[in-house]
Amino acid sequence: MLVNLLESALSSSVSASGSDATNQGGGWLGTILLWVILIGGFVLMFVFSSRRQKKEKAAQEKKMASLAVGNKVKTIGLICGEIVIVNDSTVTIKTGAEGMESYVTVEKRAVYEVLPEETEGIDYTADLPDELPDDDIVDLDEEVAKESSAEAEEKTEESAEEPVDDNA
Repeated sequence: MLVNLLESALSSSVSASGSDATNQGGGWLGTILLWVILIGGFVLMFVFSSRRQKKEKAAQEKKMASLAVGNKVKTIGLICGEIVIVNDSTVTIKTGAEGMESYVTVEKRAVYEVLPEETEGIDYTADLPDELPDDDIVDLDEEVAKESSAEAEEKTEESAEEPVDDNA
């Protein structure tokens, strides 16, 4: 669109002058102007892009430097827990309930966010009922056992129905 606009402006100025020497000069001037605008646009995009990347990198480095033992964090894999060990490039996170803890070691750059301290007193189970109804609970081991016993009964019935050939 910008190219068409420049070409139409240059062609109107060239057609008004009428001489061939100015036609060639106007063409060169338009071409140079077009290249200057294109190159200037790319330079501006590069400058603004690199500034944004520098800001994001500085924020990431600041976050990684602020990681300390006891911080509650969330990783990019959505693992939430408390930092127990901090090394140069890794952190070890304790997850799970008391008595069933798991420890996961991840790179510092895999920490997505440091959770605010207010999350410590929040009870996420407050809205859950005390007991779940029995009809919602399905014991998969029991279901598999029922299916396998039914299959075994079918096989024994099929083998009983087949005549045995003693002449063979």
